[in-house]
Amino acid sequence: MAVLNIDPDYGFDAPEIATPAAPSSGRRRLYPRTDGWYDQDDTAEVKLSDANHNHDTNGVRTLHSTADVSNPPTDAELDAEFGTPATVGAGFIATIDDNGADANFYMVWSTGASWVIHTGTKAV
Repeated sequence: MAVLNIDPDYGFDAPEIATPAAPSSGRRRLYPRTDGWYDQDDTAEVKLSDANHNHDTNGVRTLHSTADVSNPPTDAELDAEFGTPATVGAGFIATIDDNGADANFYMVWSTGASWVIHTGTKAV
């Protein structure tokens, strides 16, 4: 597997690669090719930007849950829905629409040791 370096001044530094094998269900791969950056899940590949870093209008999709969670979600609820922070790893990001009710929204991410929660507000 290629090594991805993160440079604080310039962002990601990764070697260009051919299309990798599809990741397991519920996981995503972000990788560069000669003609741009790609995002892949277990069913499809989406081009995110071209070689000149012009972004695709599809945006970036991430794991989304409609689990019934507390307000805000607890550590135990996040562990049950996604796995522990150590299991999913640092940088894992997901969104939650509490119970699919279109009322309470959260973006959660893992530091590798803890969950971080950002509460969202529905646009009016």
